[in-house]
Amino acid sequence: MSKKVNSNIVGLQSPWVTIYNKVVALFGRDEELTIGNLEADEANSGYFFTIASANSVKLNSLERILKNEFVLGNITLRIKFIYENVQDGITANDLRNAFAGNNILKDIKTVDTPLANGISYVLFGREVLQFFNDDITDYFGNYNGLAEDIARELFNEIPNVNYCTDIVPAN
Repeated sequence: MSKKVNSNIVGLQSPWVTIYNKVVALFGRDEELTIGNLEADEANSGYFFTIASANSVKLNSLERILKNEFVLGNITLRIKFIYENVQDGITANDLRNAFAGNNILKDIKTVDTPLANGISYVLFGREVLQFFNDDITDYFGNYNGLAEDIARELFNEIPNVNYCTDIVPAN
């Protein structure tokens, strides 16, 4: 049995609500994705939300790059994917597929260096992602962060993939 969680209650924001809001901030603009509400999972002493899409390539890529479980003390937050098809060997192509049509991603560049071949740099847009989070260090109570920092926190580790923010274009 599950019930909806009211994330609009004023007070200190729970870490599972913060993680949920980070996922929404990063992927909520994508018209091919439907991110469900945060819901209590009483059977497993935690919370969950779903990510659904008719684009199975994108959903499979998201499933591969996003952590599907966050242990937050005695509470566990799980992400449930509607179409499950986990495969080994996460690559930069999974990131391209996961962000296809999402303008928060500007580009993915892959370069060879003297230390390693095929290092990929995921370039996110130059904007602050913001949502209300009861952050008492912010005048408005908001979380403010860059997509690159959220990606580092939410995604599984992908060998030879780095996250960064695009630069200001030269005049």
